[in-house]
Amino acid sequence: MTSKLYSFKRVRKILSGLCFIFLIFAVNAASAQNFEADVGGGILFHWEGEQIFYWNGEFSYKNNRSFENRLDILQINSDMSRFSGEIMKIGYSAKFDLEKIHPEFAAGYIKQSEINALLGTKKIKIGAAEGFYIGASPGIDIHKFVIKPSVLFAKGKFKDGDFNFFYGKPDIPKFLRTGLSVDYDKKHNVSFSFTNFDLNITNNDDMPLFNSAGRVVGASYRRSFYDDKNRKKFSGSIGVHSAGLSMNGSLTPENQRYFLFPFEFFNIDGHLDAHIGHAFFDFEFRRKHLAHFLKVGAVNVFGGEINANFHYKNRKFFGTSEKNENIDTITLKNTGLGFLAYSFETPGWAITEKIRIDLGLRKILACPWGIGNFRNETSDTGNVITKELVKTILLSGLSGNLKIRF
Repeated sequence: MTSKLYSFKRVRKILSGLCFIFLIFAVNAASAQNFEADVGGGILFHWEGEQIFYWNGEFSYKNNRSFENRLDILQINSDMSRFSGEIMKIGYSAKFDLEKIHPEFAAGYIKQSEINALLGTKKIKIGAAEGFYIGASPGIDIHKFVIKPSVLFAKGKFKDGDFNFFYGKPDIPKFLRTGLSVDYDKKHNVSFSFTNFDLNITNNDDMPLFNSAGRVVGASYRRSFYDDKNRKKFSGSIGVHSAGLSMNGSLTPENQRYFLFPFEFFNIDGHLDAHIGHAFFDFEFRRKHLAHFLKVGAVNVFGGEINANFHYKNRKFFGTSEKNENIDTITLKNTGLGFLAYSFETPGWAITEKIRIDLGLRKILACPWGIGNFRNETSDTGNVITKELVKTILLSGLSGNLKIRF
């Protein structure tokens, strides 16, 4: 029933209709100076002349602050020799700010080109894919409290792929996220979420190879401060999450449809669990000529590991019998990522009586730690070219945007 109700063809038609409605209202909103377009792009990662880059556009309008409509487009491209591909997302959202009720709705369509990756000497091809998501959140005012339950459903499907030692493709039959947010006096916010998803691997004839079941449970608290007189804002949040993922499956000549050299079968049983904490801080300072935005945050794994067992049997002429092997447990504890993002925007230049524009620039610096947990051998970093490393630091995470308000 769910697959019929939320089919890809049906979602594409619904999203096309919502985009058409958006354009109709946007024409009316533009004459009332309630239309805003924000277009930008930049480099996500740069190394040795190759890069992963993106561009995005957000188009919104408001109707006397009681109704906000938004259309967003995002495209990510990679021209790197070790990782190439393209991902595009089109999303629509609507918010209603009624007297005591604040319902929200969102829907989107995601399309991915064929992705080719090189891991060491192994080539991996993930076929073209498409997916969609749909969600809703009915907010309710109770005195100074705003209570928002939410739900988000997503689904994806992929075309034929090649994982070097077997033929197959990912499959996302289920992704469901539910949440509850409680806001008090616009200064305190507590939120809870539960995500349940399946991430499977099938062969290119849609026969199951590997099945996995995952879940993520999280809770967070945010405190906000406002200084309207000096045009300053500050917010800080902390949160904890617990994640688990189990996977099992097998490769056989039947589900691979070719001679499974040199095995008669190959089974795997794996598990991942992680306990994660985060802390984020946002600062906003608005001055006469510039508005400054600073975001600082860190995510750290306080406990967890990855382990797997392989059970396989070689063909008889190799003279070996069935074997069980356990990979070395990978410890996730004390791995994480810290980041700092600074951006600024002009205060809004008046081009005409009805048109104002803002220009912005953003730079993100990120610092991972604990990456050595994923390596079996220590790597020699003494030959890293300083010039290339400097370019990577300067160009990665650099972006700009142009905002136009009518």
